[in-house]
Amino acid sequence: MNTLEKLIASTARIKILKILSKQPDMRMKDFLRKFGGKSSEAYRNLARFEKAGVITTEYGWDGNRKTRTVHLMVDRYRTQVLLRVIKILAEAENDEETLPEAKVFRR
Repeated sequence: MNTLEKLIASTARIKILKILSKQPDMRMKDFLRKFGGKSSEAYRNLARFEKAGVITTEYGWDGNRKTRTVHLMVDRYRTQVLLRVIKILAEAENDEETLPEAKVFRR
């Protein structure tokens, strides 16, 4: 299994990409609120995305406190491929077929 297949093999990772595709730059605290569930699962999957070069995390000042920000690297080829897969999955969930292969992802 190649790296891209590993990144989309988990529903948690797909959920992370859906959240970040709507808002590519967001505070970690806001991201964890939208993700829900266990924060350890979110951190583990974010680390995997960061290792693959799909996202970066940055520490910086926001007002008078230091915050962690997650950035989706939308200019990278790998990220573009993942976002296309997310689009196909979203269309399959909504029964909007633009590609014949979209039925593969339907449950």
